[in-house]
Parts: sequence; C-alpha cells; structure tokens
Amino acid sequence: MSDPLILLCSNEWDTKWPTLIANHLLALGLGREHVRLATADEAGRLTAEGLRGVESARLAILLVSPDFLASRAMMKEALPRLVIRANVKVTRGQTGDTEFLPVILKDCPWGLLPETVTVQVSRELQQPLEKRDLREAYRAMAYIARRAVGHLVHIGAMPSELAWSALPESQLMLGNFRHALVAAESVEREILLHQLGVAWMEPGTRVVNLVGELGVGKSSLVAHFLALLSREAWRGAERLFCWSFDEQQRAGGHHSADEFCFALRQFLSDVEDAPEAWWETGARLARLLQEERTLLVIDGLDHLLRADEHGTARIADDALLMLLRKLLHAHNGLCIVISKQPLADLAPWEGEGLSTIQVDRVAKPDSRELLAKLRYPVTSSEIDDAAAAASGHFIAARLIAACRAARGSFPATLKRHAQRLTSIPLDQLIDGLLQELLEAWNQPAITELLSLLACADQPLEVTTIENLLGHLRRDFQANSDVSAEQQPWGATLVQLDGTKLRAILAQLRGAGIVAHPATQLVVLQRVAREAFLRRQAPLESSRGAQLHRWLAEELQLQKSDGPITPPRIATLLRAMQHRTEAGDYHSAWHESFLAALWQQEDVLKLETVRDFCYRAGALELLIDPTTQLPRAGLSASDQWRVAQLHRHALRSAGRFSEAIATTTRHLERAKLPSDEQGGNLELVPHLLIELAQQLLLAGRVKDATCRVNELVALPDLAKQKQLFRDAVMLTARVLHLKGKFAEAIERYKLAMSIPRESSHLLGAEHWHVEAVFDSGNFPLAEKTAWREIDDVAPHDFAIAAGYRFVLGRLYLALRAHSGDWRYREEARKHVQQAGTLARKTGLLEMILPAQLAQAAVYRSEDHHPQAAQLLADVTMLSERFGLKHLSLDCSLEKLLLLLASGATVEVYEQLTPLKQKMTELLYGRPVRELRLIEGKFVVGKVAGSSAAAATPPSSSTSSPSTS
Repeated sequence: MSDPLILLCSNEWDTKWPTLIANHLLALGLGREHVRLATADEAGRLTAEGLRGVESARLAILLVSPDFLASRAMMKEALPRLVIRANVKVTRGQTGDTEFLPVILKDCPWGLLPETVTVQVSRELQQPLEKRDLREAYRAMAYIARRAVGHLVHIGAMPSELAWSALPESQLMLGNFRHALVAAESVEREILLHQLGVAWMEPGTRVVNLVGELGVGKSSLVAHFLALLSREAWRGAERLFCWSFDEQQRAGGHHSADEFCFALRQFLSDVEDAPEAWWETGARLARLLQEERTLLVIDGLDHLLRADEHGTARIADDALLMLLRKLLHAHNGLCIVISKQPLADLAPWEGEGLSTIQVDRVAKPDSRELLAKLRYPVTSSEIDDAAAAASGHFIAARLIAACRAARGSFPATLKRHAQRLTSIPLDQLIDGLLQELLEAWNQPAITELLSLLACADQPLEVTTIENLLGHLRRDFQANSDVSAEQQPWGATLVQLDGTKLRAILAQLRGAGIVAHPATQLVVLQRVAREAFLRRQAPLESSRGAQLHRWLAEELQLQKSDGPITPPRIATLLRAMQHRTEAGDYHSAWHESFLAALWQQEDVLKLETVRDFCYRAGALELLIDPTTQLPRAGLSASDQWRVAQLHRHALRSAGRFSEAIATTTRHLERAKLPSDEQGGNLELVPHLLIELAQQLLLAGRVKDATCRVNELVALPDLAKQKQLFRDAVMLTARVLHLKGKFAEAIERYKLAMSIPRESSHLLGAEHWHVEAVFDSGNFPLAEKTAWREIDDVAPHDFAIAAGYRFVLGRLYLALRAHSGDWRYREEARKHVQQAGTLARKTGLLEMILPAQLAQAAVYRSEDHHPQAAQLLADVTMLSERFGLKHLSLDCSLEKLLLLLASGATVEVYEQLTPLKQKMTELLYGRPVRELRLIEGKFVVGKVAGSSAAAATPPSSSTSSPSTS
C-alpha cells in the first residue's frame, strides 16, 4: 500500500465530516490511496495506519474539537511528530517536510494547539463547521480541498493538471459525486465528449440522458467533461451542482430524491418553507435553476426507476420527475442524467429539449492507459492480460487491478470471472467473486465488491453470507469493546442499504443461521436511519446520531450470539402513545415501526402503526415494512392484517395498478377452501369492498360493477351491518358516477341510516353530499355538508377534506351563477382547507382533486396562467397514476379555462371527443360542467337523428348566459 499524501486527523466517533472532506478531495483528482484517516485504537493509541500517515503525509488536515484536544493519540503522538517534521527544514529557510491545515469542527479552545499549528488557522476556517448551514459547510469543504490540492501541486507531489480553474466556492457544489474531475485522455470517447460539448452550447438541448450498462464509464465520462469545461472557464456556466444516487445509497440513504432536493434547495439559497406537495418542490427547483445558467449533473438515477406494466423505466419519485419535465420546457443551462436505461417519462421530448446519448464499451481499449487511470500498482508484465480480460469494461478492470494489488499475482480464476463479466450482468457474478475473495481474505477487492453490491439488484447467496459473517463475527469478537460501525468490516457492511441488509438477515433466519448481535445492530441502525430520512430533513446529522444512540441504549445489546429483540416493547409503546398525543407523529412512527418490526409475535401493533402513519400523512411508509416483514410463523389473522396494511400503503402512494393486482391476488387466495393455504371465506367480502373502491378510483366502472354485484350476491350479507352498509355505498357510488343521481341518493340515504363503526371505504362519507350537489340541489348540499363537518373527529382528515372539497365546488358554482364575489372568497377558503387536510391524509386520491379545485379557484379569479400551470401538473399526475375519471375532470376544467380566455373554437373542437371518451368510461357525473360548457355557444340538433349537426361559433362571439 502506497504512503498517503494527506492525513485527516480526527477523534470524532461520527465520521461524517472526515468522509465529506475526503469526498471533496477525491473529486479534485486525488486517489483513495492518497488520503488516510488517523484515528485511535481501543487503547487510545494511534493505529498502525495512522502512524504510517504521520510519517509520510505531506499535509495534515486537523479537525479540531474538544474530543480532539482531549485525545492522547492526537495531542501526545500525532501532533508532536508532525510538528517535528514541519520544523525540519524551516530553520534553513526552506519549506517544511509537512504542512498543517487546521479546521475548527466544534467550539473549543483551539489556542491550546502548538504555535506551529495555530498560526495557520485561516480566517475562512475559524467558524466551526458544525455551526454552518449546509451551503456554507460545503463552501468551506471546497475551500479545504482546493487549498490541499494546491499545496500538493505547489510542492510537486501531484501533477499540475489537478490545479483546474473552478467556479467560486459559492457557485460550486460537487455534493456526493466522488469521481475525480481529471481530464485524462479517454479511449474512443472523443465523439461522446464532443456530443456533450454541443449539448452544452446548443440552446435547444436542455437535458442529456447518458445511457449505458453498469460499469462502462458513464460517470467517468461526465467527470472528464467537467474537467475539460473547467480548463475553459466553464464556457459560460455560472453554477455547477452534482449529485450521485449511487453514493446516496451506499451511505444508507433511501430510494427517494428527498435528500437531493434538500441539498439543491440549500445550494440555491431557497429560504422559503418546503412545499407540502412533491410536485411543487420540483417546480420550485426548476424556477430557481432558471435564475442563472446552471450545469446540473444527476448520477445513478436507476435507484429511483421502476418498471411499468410494459417493462419500460419510469421515474418513481415525482418531485424529480416534475423537475426534469420543467427543465425540458425551459432551462438556460444543461442537466446531465446518467442511467442504465432510457427514461420513458422523458421520451416524448426527444429532439425537442432531450438528447439521449448511448455509452458503449470501449471497442479497442488502450490497455495501459485504461488501467493506469485506476491508480493501482499493476506491473507491465501482466497489464496486457488484465486489460484483455477487462475488454473495455471499467468495473471489470477495477476489480482485476484491486485483486492484483492485494494478492501479488493475477489469479487465473479471477481472470476467468472477469472474462465472463464482459458477457453477462455483474449481478450474477458478485456471489462467485466474493466467495473466492473471502477464501483468500482479500480485503481491498472485497471492499470494492461490497461497494458495487450497493448498486446490484440481486441478494447474496446464503452460503456467501455465512462465510462473510463468519469473518465479521471473528472481528467483532476479537474487538468486543468497539462498536460495530467502528470496525473496518462493520463500516464496509454499512455501505449496503437497510433493505438489502434486512433481506440478507431474512435469508439467514430462513437457513437457520444466526448472525452476530453486533451485525444485527448495524441493520437496526440502518433501518432507523432510512425511516428517519423519509420524514425529516436528510442532512440533520445531529438528529440521526441521537436516534442511533437511543437505539443502542434501548436495545441493551448483549455480547453473545443470538437474535436481538427489543426487551422493553411496553416502554416503547407507552412513549409512542404519549408523544402521539402531544402531536409528535415522527417519533411515534420510529418507535412503533421498530417495535412492530422486531417483535414479530406481536403483529397486532402494526395496526397501531397504521393509525399513527395515517395521522401523520405517511401511509406510503408502510410499503417496505409490510413487504419485508417475514411471514413465517405468523397466524392467519396476523398475515391478513399485514397484507391489508400493504394494500393501503400502495393505494396511498398512488400505485393503484399494483394495489388492484395485489388485492385481486389476495381475493383469489381467500376464495380457496379453508383447508388449503391462504383460504379464508370470511375475508372475501372485505376484499371485494377494497377491490371495488380501487377499481372506481382507477375509472374502471365496468369491472367495479362486476365486483359490487359479486359482493351483493354473497349470502347473509344483510346480517352483517357494516359490510351491508359498505356494499350499499358502493352500489350508490357506481350509480353516482354513471350520472343516475336520484337512484344514487336513495341508496346513499339507506347506507347513511346505518351507524358507521368500522369501514374499508376510506373517506367515502362525502359521496352523499357530492351526489346531492351534482344533482343541482345546492341548498340541501350546503346544509348537509355543514352539518356533517361539525360531527367529524379531529383526526379524520380524509372525511373533513371531502366535505370541504364539496363546499368549495358548491361556492364556485354559486359564484358562476350569481356573480357574487363573496361566494368566491368562501370557495377559496374551503378549497385551501381541503388541500391542507388532503395533504395530511397522504392519500393521492384526495390531494389531486383538491389541486384541481384550486385551479378552478384561479380561473374564477382570472389568474389564468397559474390555473393553466396547476392544471397541467394535475393532468400529468392523474394520467401517470391511471386516475381516468380525474383526468376527464381535468379536461373539462381545461375547456372552462379556454372559454374564460375566449378560445371558443378550441372548446368546440375538443368537446365531442371528450364526450365520447366519457361515454366509453361510463362517466356521467359531471353533467353540470358539460351543460355550462355547451351553454356558451349554440349547438344545432337534428331531431330524431343520432347524428348532431352543429355550427362552430367564432371566438369573437359573445357568450350567452349559462344554463
């Protein structure tokens, strides 16, 4: 192992700041072997690697804190030796053998440091990093990295190519993009670099999608392009922001863009409160990026992709999708997106703002150059064999070089694996490679493989996991006084995300293998951090560290083999209850989630979890837990409760097609005879009710009618009051959507006469008032809605939102008929309240109609641009999630907006196809809106004929009164 050039001296148990500073150094072209972290061992003395760094490093970055000043390893061992080296040549008027770069991490009396160090504390680094906001902290770390690399270049320790000209620190944020920005000549990449350069200078290209298989060098290509731009003063770029979802997952982040959006908002100095709706977040970020010409790089987007029913890649995070779509419409910079598959969501803009560039393997690789860039000590005698095995595949070359560096010779078996790697996916080879490397205990290559495992799609085989955990267990037992994350292999294992760790442990339990408690603690910490990242600002590390410490205290880890179960579940649930009563749903979510997940015999607590997640508007958080929770050993009733929570979570997230497929599968299983696995005829009516409502939400009225008829035909249904009530409500809803209001109202009255105790119809109580309003009886609808609102419980957000939504529509209609401005004020108030309550539910089926009503309010206030923008967003989301009836409502609102703008001809051209589509979908509910639109112009009808003749009015014709 080569000697390091930079030594990071820190005594913090949390390696956040050393890791971030190291990432900035790597981004400026330094290799991993050039940067080393000096820490103390369990005896409080400097480790062997730390001593080697003290003797050889040319620059020492000191992260000064109270713990640093109290550390014997730092103050008594590392600093005296570094000071001696720094003063060796100073007496002769020359530069010292090493230099210091002190960084104040936390408030402390840093004047206690030796004078050789204190005189070098720069003004920029005197303010503690812990007290800075995110953007200021990144600016400071960029300054540290720039000074460090500049010093190494000045003394000749690094090539001058690393001294690339950069944007000001305030306008540069590399984020977690760890690829070195070095413009080393690439093999057969000139054409791709030229395409990127043309895209940057071409105003019509706003988003570039780099597509290629895993490991062909897409990220390295972008790093090369950025380095070339830096040599040319960035060719007019005013800001640069880079983000890698690969690194986010390796650091334990969740598969969402929350952390990315949070960091980008900080970088853009967005001081306003975060929008409550995710599409508003994407739209606001796009507007802020428009202010200056910005180069935005998004790497590793595959972690946020999921395949639709056709197998095409769709972006699962809607905030990021909205951001990219807005950039495609208007962006004076360039956004580079790196993925393994083309983005189907953006495909319609190909050639009109989007440019997709395919990155293939290097056809004729320059062997020596390809492996030399990896900075591994491969000798010239074996470089040809290694490069031939890599065959232009960057990851294969990196694995080969790592194995060569660690074992001293190029093994034939690894060469064979690497040759296979060129023809089949990497996921299928990870297990074989890791098994072989474990036998030889090849630490550098295992570290490389485990880092790649965070990007892989397949879990490890149980035999490989057992072998790996065997080595881990020996390490943990040999150092039982040191926590898991402070162990070298514990830190490596933590690179994997919590979902994969849970899957690994589930495989172990299924095979009868018991993991060491310290390993399970790492899993618990990762699970808790994922839950924390979902609902809280991701970079608030103090809260995350507090949660980790709380876990360590509550679990009371035992130093013996055996699975961990929380010994104080009752205490946790009591604390959860108290915090929930105080309105702290976030803490309640953490504690109840952990309690239910790890105390599997008490799955009934999951219903409590569901209640609190519903109150916090976070039902979608139950998708992963209910999927990953092992079902072995659970009773049939407990398995039913877990499955029900999973279906509710899918519906809350807007994944209606998955919810319908899952409910249908559960229904068919429940219909099996009771002696067969999964059969339970008592569950059939409950599943039919859920399935019918899901089908109605998706606009599949015919299928929903079949399910309702099947429900009504069940024997003894009338004897079960709540099931009978839900069945009558669904029958009325079908009639309501078909436009048969009188029949629907009669059935609604019958259902409402039965007291409501428990129901599977989430938020369905407002259907009755909605039917009364649609029938035109405005006074009765208003009176009924106000009476029902008074009886709604404070935490029933969905019910209250439904009634507020109906009142908002009602007052908008009264405003259109009477022209009284007071109705408009009432409509605005109720629509805003409906939107707030809908966001609290977290149910997409409530949020989008509230947004549509807000667009109608904008239209009534003559704010046509805002209405059109919001309407376009709701239309896109309703089509994306398959809400067909809502999509038709959006089309009707669009026609009303066109009429308000005077575009009568366009309305006439679009009305007939829209009515035909409504007929096909059996959607007759919006009769009032259709009459309002048709009343704006004269439509001639031929009596007794199926065809209607009409004369399109001119757009200049004045509008007659509404019907």
